[in-house]
Amino acid sequence: MGKHVLNNSFYYLFDPFFIPVLFFPRAWLPQIMAIMLIVKMVTAAFIFRGFLKYMGISEKTARLFSIAYGFIGWTSFYLWYNHFTEIAVIVPLVLFGIEMVLKKGQPWLLVSSIAILGITNYFFLVSACFFGVMYALFRYFQTLKTRKLKQNLIYLGIGILSFTVGLMICSLVVIPGLITAASSQRSEDSTYLSDLNELISSNDYAGFFNKIFFNWDDNNYQFRAFYPLASFFFPTTSNRYVTLFPTSGGWGDLNWASSLFIYSPMMISFFLSIINSIKKHKWSHLIAISLCLIMLFTPFFYYFFFAFSYGYGRWQIFIVIPLLLYAAMGFDSRSELRPKSWT
Repeated sequence: MGKHVLNNSFYYLFDPFFIPVLFFPRAWLPQIMAIMLIVKMVTAAFIFRGFLKYMGISEKTARLFSIAYGFIGWTSFYLWYNHFTEIAVIVPLVLFGIEMVLKKGQPWLLVSSIAILGITNYFFLVSACFFGVMYALFRYFQTLKTRKLKQNLIYLGIGILSFTVGLMICSLVVIPGLITAASSQRSEDSTYLSDLNELISSNDYAGFFNKIFFNWDDNNYQFRAFYPLASFFFPTTSNRYVTLFPTSGGWGDLNWASSLFIYSPMMISFFLSIINSIKKHKWSHLIAISLCLIMLFTPFFYYFFFAFSYGYGRWQIFIVIPLLLYAAMGFDSRSELRPKSWT
């Protein structure tokens, strides 16, 4: 029990959204935390609006989709994890910072957002860096032709340096946290990588393939493969399981479950965006969607984004943000998809 207290202490030690709570009487704690939750949701919406505007989305669309982002299913699912909701504030800043490096070579936002994320919640730092690198590489090659060769090389170096400096700044909090977490019972029980190595060593390639693509912690829990689909179409009703799958799996289902819900108008806009991408032959969009689908429906990535410590669905916030961005693009382009008889 003491180990869990030490692990959690690093979540709140320098959390900018928790520090104000300390200035109020302890009896006020539930009320102040509720107020800070509202502050986090509003801040997340404002930051996401800025990100959408920077990506070329119109003002009206940016406002509409930022409001949706402030109330996304992922935040609702993790309301009971007070130290998770600030992730919805910081992660858009990481992607915003990546875009600023790719467009203008400006590293300050990426460096500061990585540093703030590390001192605020080191648990999501690893997954944010993993996804951030994947996002940065995809966007780098997608926009490669918009820059000259020399500029491409310079911006690539700036991006690598930005991640490195950001990690160095937050290392005073992250390193002690990781040392403590590494000695916890949960880390000691992590066997995913060792299981994969054992399967390769025994030449059991069929078992290795099954472990990567189909084994959702246990062969008796294959229904977990449908969690992303259900959580996308149906709103969150519990913080213990995905709608339509009220199982009694306890903490296991809680860890694997999450929410991709972004509200019906945004879902419709997402499918409009797909149609528009096909119409305009923007194949890079379809490649990105395919990669996200592979990650969502492959158990390997649920371990990968948390350094193979355990299978978690919490990383899906990194899918929700590009999802809403892509849907906003479709909403802005909706007039282009009208049949001629409508105009």
